[in-house]
Amino acid sequence: MSLDKTKFTRATSSGNSSGPIIHSYNGGADSLATILTANYFLGLNNDGNPTIRAGDFVFISTTSGGSCMAVFTTASSTSVATAACTPVALFGSTTWDAGSIGNGNEEAKEVTVTGAALGDLVIASMSLDVADLAITATVTAANTVTAQLMNNTGGSIDLASATLRVMVFKAPN
Repeated sequence: MSLDKTKFTRATSSGNSSGPIIHSYNGGADSLATILTANYFLGLNNDGNPTIRAGDFVFISTTSGGSCMAVFTTASSTSVATAACTPVALFGSTTWDAGSIGNGNEEAKEVTVTGAALGDLVIASMSLDVADLAITATVTAANTVTAQLMNNTGGSIDLASATLRVMVFKAPN
């Protein structure tokens, strides 16, 4: 495998190429494991310098459900070594039929999201209109996100069964 330059972008601070560079790579359907182990980042740029240099950051995203930030510890045109690819966003989903929720009440649903930890940020959404209910989500235990539907509409609301999706953003160290 080699770098698909149409999926690869570089960003530098104020055009200064002497410091670390932030790269992004949209890997499409390729898995993170494939991208990180198949030498995608080997090769030289048009200026003859290695595509990735020691200290550079690479944000990798895929349509197969993964994204991560890698910090490369060594790099040349023939080899790339990286520290662990740290997840930037984690995803989870489950089917949820919350039933009838009376005014002033709430319903909760847990979703397993491997890698989620207390303090991480969470966004939740449903695959249908939540009819003025409020939806929140938080990491409540390792690998567990709890979403809540809260009803403050003045009447009962009974949503149809739907898919609950959560996205967890890793808290900065």
